[in-house]
Amino acid sequence: GNSIALSEFNTYRKGKEVKENDYYALNIEPNPNYSASRFWKKFIWQLVYNNECLIIMYEDNYYVADSFVKHTLAFKDNYYTDITVDDFSMKRSYQEKEVLYFALNENRVRNLVDGLYQDYGKLVEYAKASYKKNNAKRGILNIPANYPNTPDAQAKLQKLLNEHLKTFYNAENGAVLPLTNGITYEDISSDSYKNATDSRDIRNLINDVFDFVAIAFQIPPALLKGSSDELESTVDRYIKLCIEPMCELIEDECNRKIYSKSQYLDNTYISI
Repeated sequence: GNSIALSEFNTYRKGKEVKENDYYALNIEPNPNYSASRFWKKFIWQLVYNNECLIIMYEDNYYVADSFVKHTLAFKDNYYTDITVDDFSMKRSYQEKEVLYFALNENRVRNLVDGLYQDYGKLVEYAKASYKKNNAKRGILNIPANYPNTPDAQAKLQKLLNEHLKTFYNAENGAVLPLTNGITYEDISSDSYKNATDSRDIRNLINDVFDFVAIAFQIPPALLKGSSDELESTVDRYIKLCIEPMCELIEDECNRKIYSKSQYLDNTYISI
């Protein structure tokens, strides 16, 4: 969204670059309620999350629809109904020639991302639970066979098990465990799980999610995670593989709907 918002929409009339109404609308103010930056970020959000986006052209202004229903016809113009823009429901339907319609992919990338997150989300939660389990305190409480069986001694034993041990295990800055009547405590935390889950395993699983999502959108994974050393070449790949195809998608739809066929053939067009 930031990348598209930083782009400039150049407009040409008969091959000559001009700055007229279309230029102002696409670069500065698409409609009275939105700046161009906010408009294009909303557009990209809808396109990425829903795999499609609809822009309404109304009185020389452009509006991103929050929701709509597309009716596809094979040999006639498609039309759109149940359109909402910023919580305002539009009663009329719009013909294909009255709107700008964009589809990101044949298959929704979001479905892939959601499925990936569900699978990896389970792995991450399992790894987190394992990490907590493997790094928990463990010990052996040795109670001698001749430990008193009096009510007072048994009450102290229960207090040790239910209160003192709980406080001891939950302490973050060190704690002392009071022991009496020959009871001893042996700490086996360091020996219990030699192959305990490392916190880096959790980080690696999360990195996998970033990598797969980045690949799905043709974004260099290092750039998405902000860890690229070769920033210039990484950004070049990102623009070439991710942003330019998206700009071409926008250009094609704008040029075929905003201008007529004769205007376009006469070198009147938009170039991002």
